[in-house]
Amino acid sequence: MTRYAVDVQQRGLLRTWESRTERLAAVVLDLPSVYSIEDCHALAEALTSLSEGLWRAYARSGLELGDGAARGRKRRLGNLLVRTGGAIRPSSAGTLTAVQLSAPEDRYTVSLADRVAEAMSSLDDAELQELIIREVEEETAAVERADRGLFSGRAAQATLISRAFVLAPHLREADVRFREQVFGDVWGSGLLGSSGSRELADLDPTAAAAAAVHWFKAAVDVLSEVSGKTSEDAVMTADDSQRTSAALLLSVVRLVDSGNTPQAVATLLVSRALQFAGSSALSVRAIQEQVDYAVNESIHGVDLDDVEVTLSPLDPKRPALNLLEAALDGIDACRAAYDLHIDRPANFDDLDPNRQEETSAGRFVEVGIAFAEAVRVRAERDRARLL
Repeated sequence: MTRYAVDVQQRGLLRTWESRTERLAAVVLDLPSVYSIEDCHALAEALTSLSEGLWRAYARSGLELGDGAARGRKRRLGNLLVRTGGAIRPSSAGTLTAVQLSAPEDRYTVSLADRVAEAMSSLDDAELQELIIREVEEETAAVERADRGLFSGRAAQATLISRAFVLAPHLREADVRFREQVFGDVWGSGLLGSSGSRELADLDPTAAAAAAVHWFKAAVDVLSEVSGKTSEDAVMTADDSQRTSAALLLSVVRLVDSGNTPQAVATLLVSRALQFAGSSALSVRAIQEQVDYAVNESIHGVDLDDVEVTLSPLDPKRPALNLLEAALDGIDACRAAYDLHIDRPANFDDLDPNRQEETSAGRFVEVGIAFAEAVRVRAERDRARLL
């Protein structure tokens, strides 16, 4: 969300916001000394609360909807944005009588817009009020752009938001990005690491995580073929080669092997983490599910006093990004393990140390390219499960 603050010394209203790659600040307007600091703080607080409400509505705008309801979801979010603008600019409110808001959280967000209008009323200056209205319109426009999958400018705030659903256009874009860039241009430099993550920084996090699950499973299947191991054993082999979130990635592989789509896996794990985010009380069903899972995952005969229950394998504050990063780490680990199953040149041990180093460096790139191509072929073969 966008946060607003008052620069008391310079008498300015500031805004700050961040994306996955930037943290930005700007002066929204100058506050004449005739207005009290209390009124200025009230305006900053009201604007911050409104931004939080708008982005929360964006995050939740598809949670309660089933298949084929995209049009209704977009209408609901669009109505909220229109009503928000109407609350800030009362002169246009007469044109909004046909717009209805049924969800309590949407009505709450419009009430936050009313608070902004109330804070504006204490600033008896038409020019200042117009600047504030323009600021709110820019924030609502950013939410609208993000919902269309356009994450540039202030809409890039959405790249930090985990939504418990995935829209098909966002998923297709993420899949293309993996195929053409992550397993294309980026792979030439070796392992993915933060480079692969940066290539995905302007995507919807949950869509990127779903695509990452698909490509991670393809990497596991490639490793399974060259090692002769099952997919689960391949994950453990990869974990031995490079430290990964083995428990999480094992769960991902088991869910996909059980017939779940990568999209379903991502939304299940993300939604479960969001359920636990900030919860001081959990449903008995949710707790029982996690207890059953922990018991089923434990080795037979283990004392249950030694079995830990994790409410979610993902960070509830950033579950989609956590899943994305874990899948990228898993792909790296598969690539490192894949290297162990590719024979070195026959005369490698006879080379002097300098030539061995040169040969190893060249081989690292060659093996990486071969692995990436094998994963691309496998991901394309199984693409129906993703889209």
